[in-house]
Amino acid sequence: MIATVPLIHPTPLSPPRAALGTLPVQAELVTDTALPAGWAEAWEQRFLAGGHEPSTSAEWTRGLARHHAEPGDRLLVVRLSRGTESVGFVPLVARRAHVLKMPCMVLQPLSEQFNTHSDLLLARTDAETLDALLTALERLPIRWDVFRMSKLLEDSPLVRGLDAAATSRGWTSAVRDWRASYCLPLPASFDAYLAGRSAKFRNHAKRAEKKLRAAGSIEVCEITSGDEWDAGYEALLAVERASWKADEGVAIATVAAQAAFYREVGRAAAARGRLHLHLLRLDGVPIGHNLGYLHAGRYAYLKTTYAAEHRPLSPSTFLRLRLIESLIARGCGSIDFPGMPYEWERQWTEVHRWQKVVSLYPATARGRMFAALDRWSHHWSPTRQIEHGATRPGTVADSHAE
Repeated sequence: MIATVPLIHPTPLSPPRAALGTLPVQAELVTDTALPAGWAEAWEQRFLAGGHEPSTSAEWTRGLARHHAEPGDRLLVVRLSRGTESVGFVPLVARRAHVLKMPCMVLQPLSEQFNTHSDLLLARTDAETLDALLTALERLPIRWDVFRMSKLLEDSPLVRGLDAAATSRGWTSAVRDWRASYCLPLPASFDAYLAGRSAKFRNHAKRAEKKLRAAGSIEVCEITSGDEWDAGYEALLAVERASWKADEGVAIATVAAQAAFYREVGRAAAARGRLHLHLLRLDGVPIGHNLGYLHAGRYAYLKTTYAAEHRPLSPSTFLRLRLIESLIARGCGSIDFPGMPYEWERQWTEVHRWQKVVSLYPATARGRMFAALDRWSHHWSPTRQIEHGATRPGTVADSHAE
């Protein structure tokens, strides 16, 4: 049995459910990545109740803890509750860093260790809930110097909520601009999407399909269930090994932690109908893939690439068009590109959203020192402009697709 440690002492009596909304928010802690059995169902219900980022799901959290934790990391999970009702689960990692050669303990949500938008799995982001969370952070059995969320969408209520909650308790809050990420709102029909693109784009799409069909027999396969996942994932790895990423050492198949993470998380998410894997085969051989997470009417783009030898056939262009067509037919509302913005993404959408970094420094001597260093190191705020991720010289859209 995994022990939980109260961080804010719970109410001694369990009142009727109708009275839960009048109770204070309480917190308890586990310091083991194997969560108490009783939390699993409540975690899933909380995730399904809102449009949260995939990285706040239980399967994603387990995958990060097992495959992306580093030596020396401290992993903790805070559960927030109101009476008998779970109102939030916040997995945390404390990791040592250095600021001007001085050791600094950075506390972050565990989901920050992956390239997704920042988020917290909370039922509400009201002042009471966030104050309870910060009280819990103060009472953790470790010393930390800054709590940071580094990829919050600027319209997230957490930006103002965390800033206000920290300021009200005498902490220092630093909020600054980060980078942009692309998003593709999906129209009601595929024809409407194509009509909104340029004539040059539409002509390129037609040529890509014509070249690909002339090269052999093509098949597009969608995998959205757990039964098909293992075989589909092996095909994905085959595409990764044949892509330009393999030569540069960034293919999923060549990074052991990534390969294990996606295998585990993909299997669990596919079993719940949340994982979407798109495969393109040419004469029976997989030559392209799209991998995404479907939740709350949104597709979060995780990975995509193609077999390098087929670059002249533009397989990514063809398969991405099929993805957009399929998602529109499913009633999906948007495709989110949550990571670093890349030039190839701009060919598919001009819509982008800006992210914020929120850093909270406790009212301690070290907290005040690092807050001052933060102000000094970020005193100049650059003009907002999208800086695209590095691409290889002389390439086209298909060549530097994620």
